[in-house]
Amino acid sequence: MGKIIYWIKRTLMITLKIYIYSKNIDLHCVSAFETIKNIRHDTPIQTLKRYRKCELIFDVDTIAKAEAALTVLISSSYDLLNPNKENYYTTLLPTITDKSSYLIEVFKKQSNDDRQLCQRLQKKYPELPLYSLKQSIIWCFLSDKTLSEEDNNNYYTQLVITTTRTSGLFVNPLFETACVYSIQNEPSLSS
Repeated sequence: MGKIIYWIKRTLMITLKIYIYSKNIDLHCVSAFETIKNIRHDTPIQTLKRYRKCELIFDVDTIAKAEAALTVLISSSYDLLNPNKENYYTTLLPTITDKSSYLIEVFKKQSNDDRQLCQRLQKKYPELPLYSLKQSIIWCFLSDKTLSEEDNNNYYTQLVITTTRTSGLFVNPLFETACVYSIQNEPSLSS
C-alpha cells in the first residue's frame, strides 16, 4: 500500500493596528464634546478625541513584510485613509501623563462595511497579503481628575449607551457594542 503524504502550508498571520485621526477640526468630536457639556454641566472632561482604529491581518511570516504591505496600502490608496485630511499612529495612542484617560471603543455588531472594504483592497491590490480587516471607533477623553466608580457608572449610563432621545451619545445599542477602558496616567518610579 502506498502512503498518502499531506503537505501543510504553515503561514503566520500578523496583525497590525493603526489609529486614524483628523488632521483638522473633527466636527463629530466638537459636537459630541458640546453635547457632553450641555448634558453634564459639572463635567470633569477637558478634551475629547476620536480615532478610527483599523486592525489589519496580513498573511505573512514577518512583521517587516506586514509593515511593508501596510505602507503600500496607506501611500497608494484613499480607501483606508485620506492623507490630505487624516493622519495616523501605528503604535499606541498618545496619552497625557498628568491626567486620567478614558477610552470608549465602539464596535459594529455586523461588520459588512469592514468585509466590503477588505474585499475592495484585496481586489485593488491582489499582490498584497491582506487577509482581513476590522474597524472600530475610539473616543478618548481626558479628565482633570480620576473618576470614582460611581461617576464612571453615571457617565456610562448617561453618555455612552443610547437608551432614549435624551440619554446616550456614543453607542447605538441596536447596531453597536462598546468597551470602556480607564487608563490612569500616574507617574511611576521608573519614569
